[in-house]
Amino acid sequence: MILFLILAIIIILLKIFFSIDLKLEIENLRIELPKNKITNKDSKISLKIYILNKIKIAEINLKKIDLKSDKVKSRLQKQFKGNKFNLDTIKLLNKVNYIIEKLNLKVYIGTEDAAITAIGVGIGYTIVSNFISGKILGYENIEYEIFPIYQNKNILKLELDSIITLKMENIIDIIKLIKKGRVDKNGRTSNRRAYAYSNE
Repeated sequence: MILFLILAIIIILLKIFFSIDLKLEIENLRIELPKNKITNKDSKISLKIYILNKIKIAEINLKKIDLKSDKVKSRLQKQFKGNKFNLDTIKLLNKVNYIIEKLNLKVYIGTEDAAITAIGVGIGYTIVSNFISGKILGYENIEYEIFPIYQNKNILKLELDSIITLKMENIIDIIKLIKKGRVDKNGRTSNRRAYAYSNE
């Protein structure tokens, strides 16, 4: 009887764990690149964590995380040290099942060359189309436009409102794919030290 109860508890906990949803909500975000500058203070970037699809258990304000701090830089460098994050990895990540509940995106592209600007607009549409392909919850909440700016200078501005949901199994898939990016086509780690990931 005790063994049955323990097994039942484990099953329930696993069910709750795999029911976790991470919802990334971005409101009124305006970014200017390559300055990496958020141009409006009223924007919101939050990560909300739900269990059983509806119960919110946590909310993290991502705008409060200082990506330029030494602590954050150190953690990022440690996580991605030696990774070979190439086009193959990007293609694998595109297979991850995330849900786009809302997307309102405007991109403004300008370069010193009008022809390159036009090509950049085309590439931008291709990237966005691939990102949302098969991931949309409803087309009524999806809108994106990419505008060329012909001013003989380099400009890249983004205006974004979006809601993207990831389930726990999707997050596990992403972690696996990122780790897979550490290995080249010959099965060797991209880090020259043969022992770099021997404990994984």
